[in-house]
Order: sequence, then C-alpha cells, then structure tokens
Amino acid sequence: MSGLNWLSLRVLGAALALCLLAPVGSVFAQDADATINMQGLSFAPTTVHIGPGATVLWTNSSPLAHTVTADDGSFDSDMLDTPGTYQYFCKPHGSAGLHGMAATIVVDDPEAIQEITAPGPATVAPKPRDPNPTDYQPDH
Repeated sequence: MSGLNWLSLRVLGAALALCLLAPVGSVFAQDADATINMQGLSFAPTTVHIGPGATVLWTNSSPLAHTVTADDGSFDSDMLDTPGTYQYFCKPHGSAGLHGMAATIVVDDPEAIQEITAPGPATVAPKPRDPNPTDYQPDH
C-alpha cells in the first residue's frame, strides 16, 4: 500500500471514529419536555413529573450501556399517556422495586391539577372573639 493510500485510510478511519464518538443531535432533543441523565449507575433526577404524552429524553453520559424498562413491563421506551406513577429500571444495573439503577416517572392528571389550582369561592373566616372573664367555666 502506497504512502498516500495509507494516509487516506488513516484519515478516513479517524473521521469515522470521530463521528461515532461525537454526540449526535436529535429532533427529539429539542422537543423534550423532561430530560433524565444516566450518570454512572443512577438516573438523575430520580423522580420526574410530566403531562400525558410528554416527551422524555434519556441521555447517557456514562460509558456503560443502559436500558429504560418499566417495573411492570408497561413500557420499554414507549409513550405514557395514562396518568399514574411508573417505576423503571436499567436491566443490567437495577431491578423492579426501585433497586439499584431505578427511578420514577409521574404522569400528572391535568384535570386533577386544574381542580387543585382552580380558585374556589372566597370565604371569610370568623374573627375570634376576645375572651370574656365572665365566660370562665372551671373544669372540676
């Protein structure tokens, strides 16, 4: 192999390695409603609140391979449309029941949130009256 061909092959190999190691942008990355980072052997944050159908982006800043699997098998990187609490774990580094590398996603019910935050009718608490010394009743 001539020197020029060898150099071209080395440059091509270096460019390929750079492409494989460089983070790749994604349309989903810009549209994520919540981001969860896989750091070493944990998810950060360990609890995330989202609305139904919201996009969650998991990023892996660890050199280890990780998964995102629901404790009850309801999802394996799928959409969560039903309000509720979903525990998940990494198959190689955790297990169901929040053991090891595990965390929780809470899909909030928008109607329940609206009910809690909706203003109710204004009420005025009665003003406490001053104690009257003649109201004293002994307790014996």
